[in-house]
Amino acid sequence: MRSFSALLLALAMLPAIAAAAWMWVEIFKAAEDLGSLGNFEGIHFDE
Repeated sequence: MRSFSALLLALAMLPAIAAAAWMWVEIFKAAEDLGSLGNFEGIHFDE
């Protein structure tokens, strides 16, 4: 019975762990995307 309870607990925690991992990956990708704009000065129009 004890191993069955552990299995149920693991299955219950699986979506939360997957969501946390997905969120971490998305935040990491967003930080990389924003970091690439660090030296961006905008568009310069030449006349």
